[in-house]
Amino acid sequence: MLVRDGDRAAGGIEVFMVRRSARSPFMPDAYVFPGGAADPDDDDLIATAIREVEEEAGVRLEREALVRFSHWVTPPGESTRRYDTHFYLARARDDHAPEADEHETHDGRWVTAAAALREGEAGSMRLMYPTRKHLERLLAFPDVDALLAFAATKPIVTVAPWASPDAGYAMPAELEGAW
Repeated sequence: MLVRDGDRAAGGIEVFMVRRSARSPFMPDAYVFPGGAADPDDDDLIATAIREVEEEAGVRLEREALVRFSHWVTPPGESTRRYDTHFYLARARDDHAPEADEHETHDGRWVTAAAALREGEAGSMRLMYPTRKHLERLLAFPDVDALLAFAATKPIVTVAPWASPDAGYAMPAELEGAW
């Protein structure tokens, strides 16, 4: 998640989001944080995050800029494609001018977590469950300094939500706000 301080009156922290290609095999047209899969022979997750943010948003990050934030795993049986996803935070510098790559992703934009959640509720921004939950977490912080300080000390708990036929995705109540 590439983040920057925004106008507090408008909702505070802004996050850069991109819309997946309509050809994406998983949740096409969903708005996501730039990122992607590790190469099969590479288990350096930070190098993967750096590479993917550069490919999808045109921003080159330094290793020390990334702070691990969470770990999510696709529910068993949910799909033929399972994901084991690590989310990182990085503060956008003034010289960062991210843009969607217009191949894998489109419509890159800075948006506050509150605005993205409102657009998701209204149906004008398709959000996957993990993306929505991350945006909800961002609401608790007044600025990027507070968010990064929290992230630097928080435990990383693996979240494996389950799919409910009538309610979409859910997670155990004890994980809400604790992951």
